[in-house]
Amino acid sequence: MRTLVRFFGKLLAFMISIIIIIAIAAYFYIRPTEAVGWPQQIEVSLMDRVKGMVQDRAPVLHLKEEEINSLAAAYMQETEPYRSYIGEGKITGLRMRLDQDTIEASVKIEPVLMVQAVAKVTYRLEWHEDEQLIRAVPELTKIKDLTVPQDWFALKPIEIPLASELPAWVKVKSVDFGADGWKFTLGLNL
Repeated sequence: MRTLVRFFGKLLAFMISIIIIIAIAAYFYIRPTEAVGWPQQIEVSLMDRVKGMVQDRAPVLHLKEEEINSLAAAYMQETEPYRSYIGEGKITGLRMRLDQDTIEASVKIEPVLMVQAVAKVTYRLEWHEDEQLIRAVPELTKIKDLTVPQDWFALKPIEIPLASELPAWVKVKSVDFGADGWKFTLGLNL
């Protein structure tokens, strides 16, 4: 009986050691290898851009990747649930890379105190002319090379209503998603 208790004691100590080793390995694996912080704030005034377009008689508005990054960071800092996650320190950085009709958002997260990771979320972009909005639909989430199930983060599509940012007499005719930025072709809303 005594040897059986000793055997189970050693087995339990071995199992705890294995769990600790796996936890340490996971910590070092998910640790960020790239620096992801908040993008530099750039003042982007769509109304000023529209006024300049009217003066230049050019119906195309171009937003660069840096401007989109800045707008996305401002959106996260103003919108729930992201604002409370930022306040709690669970989201500590954001960087977006454009690639035609997709965006790869690198979000630096701290799910547990002192454990950081970078989650890369790929969004598919859709332009809905009748609603005058861009919809970003999450398709894939990865931490390093591991694909994370979508329901772990409960990501929902992000809707960007362009009509609310423009005067009533202006409408967006088309949107061209490119790797260097987004081009909006504007027209009169008659």
